[in-house]
Amino acid sequence: MTKHRSSVKKSERSVSPSARAQKYVATSMQGSAKASPPTAKSPIQVDVQPRRPPQLRRSSSEGSAYSLRHLDETSHVKAAKGRIQQSRDAEGSFLDVVVTWLGRVFGRGWRPPQPMDTILPFLLLGGDAAARNHELLYRAGVTHICNVAAQCDVHFPGKFVYIHLHLQDMASQKLARHFDHVTAFILRAKDLGGRVLVHCVAGVSRSACFVIVFLMRHCNMNLAQAYAHVKAKREIVHPNSSFRFQLAMYEIDLFEASSVLHSTDPDWDFYELNVYRQDKKRAQASHGMRKQSRARRLSVVY
Repeated sequence: MTKHRSSVKKSERSVSPSARAQKYVATSMQGSAKASPPTAKSPIQVDVQPRRPPQLRRSSSEGSAYSLRHLDETSHVKAAKGRIQQSRDAEGSFLDVVVTWLGRVFGRGWRPPQPMDTILPFLLLGGDAAARNHELLYRAGVTHICNVAAQCDVHFPGKFVYIHLHLQDMASQKLARHFDHVTAFILRAKDLGGRVLVHCVAGVSRSACFVIVFLMRHCNMNLAQAYAHVKAKREIVHPNSSFRFQLAMYEIDLFEASSVLHSTDPDWDFYELNVYRQDKKRAQASHGMRKQSRARRLSVVY
C-alpha cells in the first residue's frame, strides 16, 4: 500500500501544471451545462478573439472582436417574442401617423432624428444613445446588439446577446475583414426570431456600412439600392469616404459589377472613387489601343 501511494504521488508530480490545467478546462467545459442549475438570469460565456492584453484591444486601429453569448440564447429570444410583435405593430401604426403629420408641417418626407431606426423588421440601426437606453431596447424587443465602435461600451451584459468590434471611424480602418462575422451574427438572430441593433457612436458611418453589406449579401440588393434603402430609413447616414470606397470595392468583389461607378449621386463623387474611375478609364483605353494595334498587325499579315 505504501509503495502504491508513493507511485501515485510521483505520477501526480510528473504531470506538468499546464497539462493539468488543460485537463481541468476540458472536463469543466464538458460538465458546465449539467453543473449550472437554471436561474432567472442566464450565465454568460465570454469568448475573446483575438486574445490580447486588455490595454491593447482599444488602441488597435484595425479593431478586435469579442462576443458575449447567453448559454440559452433560444430561450432569451422566446422571452422577447411578445415585445418584438408589439414594437412592430406600434412602428406600423402610431409612428406612421406622427411622421405623416410632421411631414405636412415641416415639409414632405421630413422625419425627426431617432436614437435608432428600423431598417428591416428584425434589423435596427442606431447610435450609442439607443444602446445605453435599456427601456427603449426592451420595448423594441431587441435581443441582440452588434457594437462596432471602439469608443462604446457593452452597457447591459447579461441582458442581451452582444458582439463588439473595436473599430475606429478613420480612413485607415479596414472593415471588409469583419463583414462575414457581423452578417453571420445578424443572420443568426433573424433565424432565431430575434431582433438586432447594429450601432456605433451616432449610427451614421461604421454601423451603417455593416447594415448595407447585410442588405447586399442577403436581400438581393446592389450597393446603390442598399445605400438608398438605409438612407431612406435613417436620413443622417453618411459613411466617411474611405468606408464608401471600401463598400464600392466590396460590391465589385461580390457581384463583379458596380452600381455606383457611373452614379450621379453626390455621395459617390469623392476623391478615392474618382481616382479609381480614372485608372479604370486609362486601363480600358490602353486595352483598346492594344486591340487596335493587334488588328493592324493581323491585317498586314493576312
